[in-house]
Formats: sequence, structure tokens, C-alpha cells
Amino acid sequence: MCVGCGSAQPAPSESEQHVPAAVAPPELAVAIAISDTHACVRGADGSVWCWGNNLAGELGSPDAVSLNRLPHSVRAIAIDVGPGMTCLCDEAGETWCWGYHGEGSPDRSGGRRVGVGRCLAVGVGRHAACALTRDGAVQCWGRAGTEAEVSLGERPAAELPLIGPRTAGWHDEPMLIGVVPGATQLSLANAHACVATTRSIHCWGSDRRSQLSEGAIVDGMVVPPLPQGTTVTSVATGWDHTCVLQSGGIVCFGAGAQGAEFPAALELTSIAAGEGRTCALSNAGALLCWGREFGVPLGAPNPSFIRPTLVAEDTAAFDLGTDSVCTVDRENRVRCWGMILATTGTTVDGDPSQPPGALLFGVPPEE
Repeated sequence: MCVGCGSAQPAPSESEQHVPAAVAPPELAVAIAISDTHACVRGADGSVWCWGNNLAGELGSPDAVSLNRLPHSVRAIAIDVGPGMTCLCDEAGETWCWGYHGEGSPDRSGGRRVGVGRCLAVGVGRHAACALTRDGAVQCWGRAGTEAEVSLGERPAAELPLIGPRTAGWHDEPMLIGVVPGATQLSLANAHACVATTRSIHCWGSDRRSQLSEGAIVDGMVVPPLPQGTTVTSVATGWDHTCVLQSGGIVCFGAGAQGAEFPAALELTSIAAGEGRTCALSNAGALLCWGREFGVPLGAPNPSFIRPTLVAEDTAAFDLGTDSVCTVDRENRVRCWGMILATTGTTVDGDPSQPPGALLFGVPPEE
């Protein structure tokens, strides 16, 4: 537990949910990705299981209505999801996607291979997706041309910097954004994206809220200034802000982007960002969040918790959506808080022994 951190819990969801037990989930989930429409977990065996909305076939099967496993032949090393789309890198380095494709129309054919090989990491935003290769090449596909759709490197307005190729419209085929040797991480938000090496981060897209910082432009990407000699552990892009977990702590820039101070003894391992909020995970499994309160609609009176607040313990993996957070605990249970749109299953009365909004793998709903 974080000494000196707030103790208030985020706003709970309306009820507890259970994933149907008829489908066996992975024995050990090691990663989770959530969006406004659906969510997926990746098992230690590389299997990927998804649930939520399936209007575009994003659950991996046109007729899936609940927890569904993506094709058994796929073994994933990285996953990400966005509204109506699921993408992954498989163990052979191929990039696969399910859901929206081609001028934003649903693709319910059961998945497609994207023309990006040697895939190391993948990111999915609201209108575009990107893949990072083992050579450090960043390739993206989707829509470019408006202020909310610039993850392809498009400059939609004169006041935004020209970052990447200026090519509007929908791109079915991946287009090269740039090459960052040594990059191992990728984070894609609504209108900007970043990749990270162990020493630097490189970002492109919208800078209307200064989420790219005041860094120099190198090979078409902004390189935000970081302390000399720093080691980058994790990078996270939120709606209008960017945060970097590095050896000197957490540095953030953009709209309402507060960094956070933690006790020196608390070793942080990863961060994620959403709409005006950020969360960090410690090696002991403590998940701490700060910024906008979960479950408060945009524009509503918003009593933010600025200080890092403990929201979950015993956490193995987590992810943030626009206005929600989901965790996988060390007992392989998925739990979600906030305004959750990516939950399906049988609704039951709240159980005071469980956190609200829990999705419990393999636990049958109460009679």
C-alpha cells in the first residue's frame, strides 16, 4: 500500500458482472486490453479471449455473443483493442486484426493478416492502428485527415505541427511513419502516438494540447526532452496527454497532465493513460491512479483525485479505457471500474466481498 497516497476509491460501476463459465478462459492471463466497446485478455500460452460488443466482428467471430477465443492457430505476444477493432502480434511476427477495416466498414470475415512482418508491439486507437517491428519501423493504417484522426501522422490543421506524411483519407495498407532503432514499446491514443526506446520516446500526431511536449523534431517525430542518462521503463498516451515512466520518476505533458511523486521504496513497473487520468503499477501489485475520477462524465462537476490513489492490490496486469480501468489479479480474476461498456454476461446483485464491477473468469453466476 502506498504511504501518503489517498485512500478514496473510484466511482463503482452499476453492478457486478460475471463472464459466462461455459467457455474456459486462459489458465493464466498475463495482459489485458480494453476499449469503449470490448476487452481482451492474453494468456500465458498466447491465447486471446475477448468479450463485449461484436458489431464489427471485433471478438474474432461474426456470431460471438460472449467470451470468445480468437482462432486457435493464433498465438499472440502482444495485443491491443480500440472501438470496434482488435489487433495482435503473433509469435511468428505477423500482425492480425479483427473488426473495422476498409473505410471504417465492419469486417466480419473472421480476421485478416495485415502486411506488417516482424511485429513486436501493436496499438489501436479510435480511427487507426499501428504496429512496431523488431527493426524499429512504425507502420500505421486507418483514417487520417481530421483533428481526431491523426495517428497516421496527418496534420489536420495549420496550428498543428507537420508530423509524418500529409496524406488524408482511409489507408487500408500500412504506411511507414518512421524508423526508431531500438524501440520496443508503442502506445496509441485518440490522436497521437509514441514509441519508446530505453533512453527516449518519439511521438507524432496531434499536439493541440501540447501532448507531444516541446521536443525537437527528429525524422518526422517529436522527441520530448528527458533527463540525461535516464532509463525509460514505460510510455503511455492518453486522450490529450502523454506520460513517461523513467528512472527519475513519472514525467507527463499535455492537457491536465500531472506527474506524480511516489515513495522511493515503491518500485513502479508500468503506466497507462486514459481520458485525463493515469495509473501506475508497482512490482508488489499495487495499482495507483490520479487525475479525473472514474465514472464522472466529461463536462460534469468533477471532484478529481490529483494525488495517487490506491484502487487495487494484488494486480498482475491492467489497462485503461476512456473512462474505466480493468485489472487482472494474481488469482486470474478480471475486475473493472468506471463507466464500463465492454462487459457482458449475467448481471447479479452486488457482492460486498468483491469489488464492484468485477468480471470473474470461470466463476458461474449465482442462482
